[in-house]
Amino acid sequence: MTMALGLLKELEKSLSNPDEVARVKKMIKEIIEKLRKGYKRLLTFETSSKGYEWFGKSPGHETLTSYGLAQFNDMRKVVDFVDDPALSRNTKWLVGRK
Repeated sequence: MTMALGLLKELEKSLSNPDEVARVKKMIKEIIEKLRKGYKRLLTFETSSKGYEWFGKSPGHETLTSYGLAQFNDMRKVVDFVDDPALSRNTKWLVGRK
C-alpha cells in the first residue's frame, strides 16, 4: 500500500483533468485511512519490554520487530502519523538484542 500511495501522490501532481484528480484524491484518502488503521493495529503488538510479538506478550520477537520497523519506515515516507519515538525505542531494543 505504501508503494501505491507514493505512486498516486506522484500521479496527482501530473494530472490536469478535474475528474481524474478527484478520483486519485479519493484513492489517496482511502489508502491513508487503511494504512492508519493497520498502523494502529500493528502498534498493539508492542510488548511491555519493547519489541513486537504476535500477541504483544514479552519477550519481543526479533524477526517480527525487524519486519515491523521496516514497514513503519516505509510508511513514514508517505504518511505523517508514524510515531518516531516508537521507532526509536524498538530500534534500540532490537540492536540491544544482538
